[in-house]
This record gives sequence, C-alpha cells and structure tokens, in this order.
Amino acid sequence: MIACIEDQDVINSQKMVQRMAKDSATSKLTPEIVSMKIYEVITAAREPLRVPMDRAKALSVIKRFAPQAMIDKMISGLVNAAT
Repeated sequence: MIACIEDQDVINSQKMVQRMAKDSATSKLTPEIVSMKIYEVITAAREPLRVPMDRAKALSVIKRFAPQAMIDKMISGLVNAAT
C-alpha cells in the first residue's frame, strides 16, 4: 500500500515538472525582465507585498472587471487543460 502511494507521488511530481517546463517555455519572462522587476521593487520607496508578473498580472486585471462566474470557468478550463 505504501509503495503504491509513493509511486503515485512520483508520477504526480513528474507531471508537475513537465507542466512547469511547458509553462517556462511558453512564458515571455526572461531572467533579465525578472531581475529588472526585482531591482525596481527593492529600490522602490514603498515595497509592494506582491508583484504579479506574466499570467498572474493578467489574471489580477481580469479579476477586477470580470464576473465571478466567468473567472471560475476560466480557472476550471486551465485546471482541466493542465491535467
């Protein structure tokens, strides 16, 4: 029983690494862009709690204006596509 659970954990971890590699390959973020953003945050007079970038930034804008049902549908579509 324990071996079966450990095998499933390994499979889930491999899937997660594959999704992360796919997301990294399609992302427009480069190390230079990220480092510039980090520098901006560090040197800012008031450091923000969070600095969304890439998809997270777009999602935060959408969350401000879109109805909750639309957001739920988008998120469920993303989750289904990732599995």
